[in-house]
Amino acid sequence: MRNTIKQLKKSAREVGLDTKERLIMRANILRAMKEYPAQSLATGHIYMSILSPYVLMRKMRNLKTMPLLVIAGVLVGGTVSFAAEYTIPGDVLYPVKVHVNENVRGTVAVTPKAKAQWEVELVGRRLDEVEKLAHKTGASEEAKETARKNIVEYTNRAKDRIAKFEQDEDTEDALFVATKLSETLRGHETVLDDLVFDESDDSGEDVHDDMLGGGATTTPEVATSTSVVVEKNKADKRSLKNILKEVRQARDNTESKVTELEQKRNTEKEKERKTKDDQKHRNNKEQSSRSPNEEIRNVPDQNVSHEQEVLIKENSDKKEHKDRQKEDDDDE
Repeated sequence: MRNTIKQLKKSAREVGLDTKERLIMRANILRAMKEYPAQSLATGHIYMSILSPYVLMRKMRNLKTMPLLVIAGVLVGGTVSFAAEYTIPGDVLYPVKVHVNENVRGTVAVTPKAKAQWEVELVGRRLDEVEKLAHKTGASEEAKETARKNIVEYTNRAKDRIAKFEQDEDTEDALFVATKLSETLRGHETVLDDLVFDESDDSGEDVHDDMLGGGATTTPEVATSTSVVVEKNKADKRSLKNILKEVRQARDNTESKVTELEQKRNTEKEKERKTKDDQKHRNNKEQSSRSPNEEIRNVPDQNVSHEQEVLIKENSDKKEHKDRQKEDDDDE
């Protein structure tokens, strides 16, 4: 049975048209197309295309796989996004963290104050990356330079938010954001300062002793390795010092801005208080300058008593007497 099937397959492969037969078949097809052309819709005939069952099966199969592809895409994308949250400059998924995750989270901040707070939080995230980078063995110089530039860029973005609040004369929000930025920079400055001036690995002597194994003879290979490690540690220290310098300068500028905004806020509050006091004083002065008659007339629901009528009449008589006396003096 198996031999028969093999022979049939072999015979089927050998069956085919030669060149002459193919040319004749092509000519017959072209002649039939000319003799029986396809009619347009204007003739009243409507042609319906009938899909092959194989085509339908293929389409249905694709439709069934679409949800699976969507689910797989969501799962893979979510996993990548989650993994990217813990990356630092130099990692493969770091661009996903900066350009995808953080942009999506930034869209949640709607108000200007919320956007400014998110910018301050981004500064903290960049500083966290610097601290993680300092503990990473074999971090490239390019990654360290990227981290340093990020500190400058994101700090300037937060400062731009503060300047926008000042431009809109919103001193309260400007002071709030500046204070948050100052606190963030100061907190991370302390951590970076400890990393830079850590005495345990400040020099290459400890590394040299560890590699010698406590009094072992120094070989050229060991000396070379020690020199490489020491130079690497010094380069790491220099990079951290440069970043610490940027952070310290940004913190100084931000604290100066906080002091300036506090003075501005106090001036605005004092001006507002003085304006209210002046308005109150004017109201009191206008009220005291009114005559008793005007005060009584300005109170429509108040009933005038007999004593008040007598007082009004006396005041009126006194005024008339003064006016008459003044006229007599003028005549003389």
